[in-house]
Amino acid sequence: EKGENITGGIELFSIKESINYMKLKTFNQGNKAFNSAVTMTAPDSMKTLFYQAIDKYNLILVWDPQAVINGTSYAATVYNLLANSHIQLMNLEKDEANKKTLREKVLESLLKLSDADKTNLTVMYNIFIQYYDEKNYDKSIEWINKALAVETNDSLSKVIKANMVERKAYLYDNILGKSEEAFKTYEELIKNDPNNPDWHFNLARLYFGKNQNDKAIEELKIVKKLKPTDEESNFQVADEMFFAYQKQRSNEVEKNGGAAKADMKKATAN
Repeated sequence: EKGENITGGIELFSIKESINYMKLKTFNQGNKAFNSAVTMTAPDSMKTLFYQAIDKYNLILVWDPQAVINGTSYAATVYNLLANSHIQLMNLEKDEANKKTLREKVLESLLKLSDADKTNLTVMYNIFIQYYDEKNYDKSIEWINKALAVETNDSLSKVIKANMVERKAYLYDNILGKSEEAFKTYEELIKNDPNNPDWHFNLARLYFGKNQNDKAIEELKIVKKLKPTDEESNFQVADEMFFAYQKQRSNEVEKNGGAAKADMKKATAN
């Protein structure tokens, strides 16, 4: 301990104090390299500085995984800076194999950051994005659900959650082809925001897929009401309605004995 003496009256350094000083100095060196890197325009110089920052942050974690400096844990901050450094390097990288390696490093840091801060929705969203970019859609959905389970009421959290529910619907609808899950997710979205025409339009498509044409058309009418002057929206609504009526007409014709025998007025009455 500081203050104890050995023969000759030489004061011993406090080991704890010395390690704390080394961690603080190393942390500041990492921050200096990181802050310098983000102001650079030359890619090679940026890469060099980001790797310097990464080396410094990793060194702190080797000494102390919790990165306790002056009684405060900087673990979350260090993992966040490591993730950001690797993201910056990934954005500078052109080789796909190297990008994949860097993304794995990003995920490693983000997962540890999430362990240190279990209610941080921004971190969860970034983890979802990394899995999504890897085309690991099962993990993407898993992290969306984890984020939605976090109980928060602040405005930023609400925005993040709304975005993630929309992403979830897109994944189910357009990538995974899970129409029932997509249907439930769009219903959830509309329940929270009934004035979003895109969600009503997508719900209409799914109703058509379930052969529930009347419900689909009701959804399309809502789209028309919400965007009465939007040309693209009106075209999409008209196109979907035309397709629905054609399908319904064909079904009625077939039900009434085919085109040659059908009472066309009856067959097309709807």
